[in-house]
Amino acid sequence: MAFYKFFKKGSVILLFTLLVFQDVRAQKTLTVKDTTSIYSAARDILTGNRSFVTLLNFLADASNSESDRKESIGNNIEQPNNIFMSKKAAIEEDTDPDNSAPGKHEESIEDYLTSFNSYYHTSIDNSIGFIIKSASPIMRADNKLPYVKIHYSQLFKGKNSDGKSFSRVYRVAEIFFIKKGDGNQWQAYINSVKFEDPKALPDDGSNNIPIVSGNTGTEPEVTRVEKDETYYRSLLFKGTSSLAENKYADAYRFLREAQESSKFAADANVQFSKLKTQIKSSVTMETDSFFHSLLKKRAHDMENNHKYEEAKVYYGYARECDLSDKTLPGIMAHLDDKINLEKELEAAYSKGLYDQGVINYGAAIANDLYNSDLYLGRAKCYVKLNRDADARADFANAIKYDAGNVDIYLWQGRYYEAKNTTASYDSAYACFVNYVNKSLYRDDPALKPIHAEATYCKGMNLYKKNSFLEAIDSFRAVISQNEGYYEAFCYLGCCYLERKDYASAIDNLKKAIEINGKYADAHYWYGKTLRQKDWAKYSDEAIREMELAISIIDNDKNRNWFLWNSELADILQRNKKYDDAIKYYTNCINIDPGKNFLYYLYRGECYHQGGYNENAGKDYDAYKKWCDKYGIPTDTNPAYKKDMDQLNTGK
Repeated sequence: MAFYKFFKKGSVILLFTLLVFQDVRAQKTLTVKDTTSIYSAARDILTGNRSFVTLLNFLADASNSESDRKESIGNNIEQPNNIFMSKKAAIEEDTDPDNSAPGKHEESIEDYLTSFNSYYHTSIDNSIGFIIKSASPIMRADNKLPYVKIHYSQLFKGKNSDGKSFSRVYRVAEIFFIKKGDGNQWQAYINSVKFEDPKALPDDGSNNIPIVSGNTGTEPEVTRVEKDETYYRSLLFKGTSSLAENKYADAYRFLREAQESSKFAADANVQFSKLKTQIKSSVTMETDSFFHSLLKKRAHDMENNHKYEEAKVYYGYARECDLSDKTLPGIMAHLDDKINLEKELEAAYSKGLYDQGVINYGAAIANDLYNSDLYLGRAKCYVKLNRDADARADFANAIKYDAGNVDIYLWQGRYYEAKNTTASYDSAYACFVNYVNKSLYRDDPALKPIHAEATYCKGMNLYKKNSFLEAIDSFRAVISQNEGYYEAFCYLGCCYLERKDYASAIDNLKKAIEINGKYADAHYWYGKTLRQKDWAKYSDEAIREMELAISIIDNDKNRNWFLWNSELADILQRNKKYDDAIKYYTNCINIDPGKNFLYYLYRGECYHQGGYNENAGKDYDAYKKWCDKYGIPTDTNPAYKKDMDQLNTGK
């Protein structure tokens, strides 16, 4: 059976596999995360929010002006937002209802789009419908670019300019892919759209590249700073520093709020007295009158910079200094309207309504075009929707309209950190450094967690470069900054594992689990460390730890779900724990039976070896069904044939 395992893992062609664009000859395999990104990109380029069908509906909409149509065409065929490989991308013309067969008339995509609205008109209820049927295996094209063919049906639901009705036709789009950077984000481009030819030869999948395990990592979240000890210590520090720098309005605001803390009230009162004394010695006007004017001006500056909550705080303290100022209540009420709008927008994000959030933020931006926070809010929604290009554009706009808005760099850093690639960790590090450098006071105690997070990203960048000694130094630095940083303990342990220092690896992984027993990565890597250290001695414990990691994430949307289930199932099968292996192979199949059809073969083998011949037969039949669908031969696999012969003869 060892030959069987090698044969089917090494030679069976998998759905959605391809070669990396930057170096076709160097890429030997494709990760699970690659295939997920490719699968999503292929569908989105046809029917997603920014897609071919969306563009066609926009061009056909009679309510859009000619200039808007030209701008839309330009945006979609010119870099950097192009959805087509080039202006010369080919399309078989389909605006004539009588033209529904291959080879009748082909034109460039630019010509097709420019004349599209002359032949077909649509509205909201009278649109163009695409239904994706299937996708071919990904192959290497003659020009070495990887591609996939998407087969779909199309219906123009209205009539053409001559009044003729369209019938449903079947089309095929050839989609090429380029891998961005060294991460797993693939960009899809349409190279041609043609009528489906039933006489065409089946796609040749002989050059497909096998799939391998994906990446690990969990997505960190940004949480609001609560008014805890660190918060008030930060206020005291800012107030004292502002006083030293003669920033009187800021000193008043920070020290006044710090007085609310029972722990820091005494120190805040001392500094506040110094502030008043310093003011009295340097100005002739009454202290309260001076502060009223100063705070009101600072609030006005904040309001002009769209910092409405901050502005309200300063206006509030200005009002304390002069209750006779009748203008302030109206100003603050007006600010409340803007603050409440921002809270409503944030609420959609908090509830996971990201599509709605994009719409809501877009409407708000239309009325407040230079508000950096609105672009940041929409960028956060785009991140959750995996619309990377849109997210990066909004991050850039947020910085453009307020480069001093430090929250942008924090969220941008978290965005890159969650990408979990070598380059993205480097970008995350740069963002966190920006956040610290652009903060009002760089030595603010509240910035210590960000210092630690920046160092962690530096360590992860080194870890992914296999620079384990340097990564160890970085992770140790993180722990010195924050002793509770369990992720740093975990990947410090992983570095030691790579260096085969099992004792140090186990110590640090145990520490990560001690700090956070629900951190799945630590359990998983602890299990793998035990497995490598002494499988015979620790096999049961290693399996328990890996099973615990899977039970903690318990979500097939998690990036680790497929990888961990697949690896654990393989381990269990090799150790003849067939019933347990069946469970985890089933998890792999349930993610996407069509994409992961190979796992029917693995599970069928477990059923067969465990004596469940009826179930084994069903799985082998399912495997063959998918192979037949994708044109993959099974009769050349002697191990598969042998098992089927045994099942058929009842052995």
